[in-house]
Amino acid sequence: MEEKRLKENRQLREKLDKLLNEARRNEQTQSSFDDFSLSVVAAQGPKELFRLLLHDQKKFRIDDIRLCLVDRYHEVERLLTESYQHRYKGLSFIDTETGKLLISDIPDRPVLGSRILTKYDWLIDVKDTSRYKSAALLPLKRGEEVIGIQLLLSESPERYNHSDGTTFLHRLAAMIAISIENCINRQRTLELGYQDGLTSAYNRRYFDERLRHEIDRCVRNKTDLVCLFIDVDFFKKINDTYGHQVGDAVL
Repeated sequence: MEEKRLKENRQLREKLDKLLNEARRNEQTQSSFDDFSLSVVAAQGPKELFRLLLHDQKKFRIDDIRLCLVDRYHEVERLLTESYQHRYKGLSFIDTETGKLLISDIPDRPVLGSRILTKYDWLIDVKDTSRYKSAALLPLKRGEEVIGIQLLLSESPERYNHSDGTTFLHRLAAMIAISIENCINRQRTLELGYQDGLTSAYNRRYFDERLRHEIDRCVRNKTDLVCLFIDVDFFKKINDTYGHQVGDAVL
């Protein structure tokens, strides 16, 4: 009887230790996620944001990540990538014209399972399709508008399955969507400093910045660079004769 009691006590202690260790791991994971969330929200510019979302996020046992953003007005890709010389691995864009069916097929809440790999194979390189065994699809929404999707890929069939809760992933998707929208709006604001308030034409500051990137791009691709200067002859006469308001209208 005593031996049986000792065995039961040992089993209870082992079970308790297992629960305590699991609780500690969950606490550490939650702490890491909180730090990650703060970093994403505080990201200064696209370069830092995409590094967090496409690289640093992998520390949460994610083998690979795909991020696809909806470019409704053909400006998002330019705003988020034009300032940098390299492309972000795993990042892509779709517009509302060619990607209408793909966008309409995006669910309202996160979806898990292996079937995602087939249904959304357009986000995964063909050569990598057989490598992954399960995935989590995170719809990125602001209000009722879909601004993109994120695909979390795993080589383990058990990593993302239908029995997993999606509440955590839903919060993650909301946080990422807010951060991306903030980043886009910030880039729009910065761009205003590069434009003339009257004509919306880019100013000298923008020209100097773009010229440097274009020269670097031509050097990399071994292509020519052509620069066209356009001048309006005798424009001063219009201002002098008809006034600056008419001159602004002409511009």
